[in-house]
Amino acid sequence: RASGDFCYGNSWQIGVSSLLLSALGKAPSKDTLWTSPNNRTEIPGCSWTPDHEQPGAELHVTLALFSTGPVGISDGIGYTNASLVESAIAADGTLLKPSRPATLIDSLVQRRCSVTPASDGAREGGPLAEVLVTHSSDSESENGESSVRAWYLISFMLSDDMIICTDDLYPYVGGTERDDLAWRRFDRGISCQDGAYAVFSGCISADGDDIFLPASDFSDTEKGSNYKHAVTSVYRKCSSGWRLLGELSKLVSLSAARFPRIRCNGSGVALTVVGSPGEEIEVTAIDPRGFVHVKTIALERTEEYFLEFHTDSDTTSMFFPRW
Repeated sequence: RASGDFCYGNSWQIGVSSLLLSALGKAPSKDTLWTSPNNRTEIPGCSWTPDHEQPGAELHVTLALFSTGPVGISDGIGYTNASLVESAIAADGTLLKPSRPATLIDSLVQRRCSVTPASDGAREGGPLAEVLVTHSSDSESENGESSVRAWYLISFMLSDDMIICTDDLYPYVGGTERDDLAWRRFDRGISCQDGAYAVFSGCISADGDDIFLPASDFSDTEKGSNYKHAVTSVYRKCSSGWRLLGELSKLVSLSAARFPRIRCNGSGVALTVVGSPGEEIEVTAIDPRGFVHVKTIALERTEEYFLEFHTDSDTTSMFFPRW
């Protein structure tokens, strides 16, 4: 287990301990959690702590999912925040998690281990800043190397706005690809409407090397306002010019548990989609001109379904037996 007990507070502190566990090939486990304040129920032997308030509850769910370990929900009967849980799972309860445990970004590790301010990486953010990074990837690309689909940053307790460079993304981004990255803040897909121009509508940022993280709310720390976190997703662009954003209602929008295979091709991007019978899955992508495309797949049976975003037309096929 990478964290302390939820009961005593501060079980969100997993960014450094997960570095060791992930290096050993383990999935760090965060302690059980509440998805709501549970009517501020008193626990014998434990004082109430601010991270048990609603902002903290949302943070604990995100961190447990991003740890890649089990997500242990221990709410009292009738107190589970179903909407929050749904952002982490498929309809059958499968965890839509990233491919690597979330860990503290390198520049913050350097900042905490050195009396000399880091010259690169994180800028500002304040002394209490917590920023963790993880990613989604294919197990293998066609040339046998890891293929990153997207990176995810979880930020909280930032006393100031913070800008981080792509040096803090892992696996690292090389060469000119940095200029082709774009990022967006998790909002369940509200800002990415079909047909909208992605940058002007706020669906994604303009391409660039710097990633902006907003300051946290310290106006009511007794109610845990400083634990209100942001999830920032950073996306690559295909060689075709398409940018796949995935299932934006989920915290991990390009989880391999939902999309086992993603391939860029000469004119678009193709992917397989996995779900349960009766499940509807919205998939979002941005075309080379910068316009948003949203496609919905209604699954009729437990199989892999095929979806392609294409420069000339968007196509879907109800069953895809082999890649």
